[in-house]
Amino acid sequence: MATTGGLVSSTGLGGLTLGGSFGHLVRKYGLACDNLRSVEVGSADGSILYASESQHPELFWALRGGGGNFGVITKFELALHGVGPVVLGGVIFYPGTKRHRSSSVGATYCRMCRMNFPRSSASLRPRQPPSSL
Repeated sequence: MATTGGLVSSTGLGGLTLGGSFGHLVRKYGLACDNLRSVEVGSADGSILYASESQHPELFWALRGGGGNFGVITKFELALHGVGPVVLGGVIFYPGTKRHRSSSVGATYCRMCRMNFPRSSASLRPRQPPSSL
């Protein structure tokens, strides 16, 4: 079971969920804020509120992707999705420094993912390797 996470390791659960968050499962299950089912919020006056689509829906709407400043979130309820039984992840490196190769590699990678993993999410982020490699 998994929920959509984020790609930036320095962002915590609260920031990524309330800020939207684009993760590896986004194409299939949406942003992290789309998977938020309810929150427990400590308000400025000290009261504890529960916000969801049925309880305090305006507050829940504002929190989902709107960020903070509406109170202190003390509990998140997120939707979980079945993944697997095999989850494939990793990094692909290829040799070469020619710019024209990157479009060829990208096209091949996308074609391979569509053929072999039609329900998957994939991302390609070309980067220059460190000069020490």
